[in-house]
Amino acid sequence: MGVRGNTDDDEDRGHSGALTEPKRDPVVWATELDAIIRAGYARGWHGAQEAINTIQQLHPKWRSHAIWQRAKELGLSGRYVNERPPWSAADDAMLMDFAQEQSVGTLARWLHRSKAAVRWRF
Repeated sequence: MGVRGNTDDDEDRGHSGALTEPKRDPVVWATELDAIIRAGYARGWHGAQEAINTIQQLHPKWRSHAIWQRAKELGLSGRYVNERPPWSAADDAMLMDFAQEQSVGTLARWLHRSKAAVRWRF
C-alpha cells in the first residue's frame, strides 16, 4: 500500500469518492459591473434588484449574495433601506397572490419590508 498522491481527480471527489459538483466561476469584478451596481442603487430598491438581475444575466453562475457583498464593499448596501418606496400595485399583488402560501416573514424578505409592515398592509 503506497501513499496516494493528490491529483486533479482527487480534488473533485468527496470523502466517499463520489464526484462533487464542479466549482462555480470565480467572481472577478470589473469597473463596468461596479457601474451597473452603482447606477442600480442610485434608483433605490427596485434599481438594485434590476442591477443584480443584469449582472446575473451577464454571469449566470454567480450567486446574488456575491453581488450584494460587492455592493457592501462599495459602500452602497443599505442606502435604500431608509427610503423605501411606497407600496406599489405589484407589491400588493404579490401579497394577495402568496398570502396563503407563504409566511409573513418570507413575504417581508421578498419585499424587503418588516414583518410589521407586511401585516399592516394586509
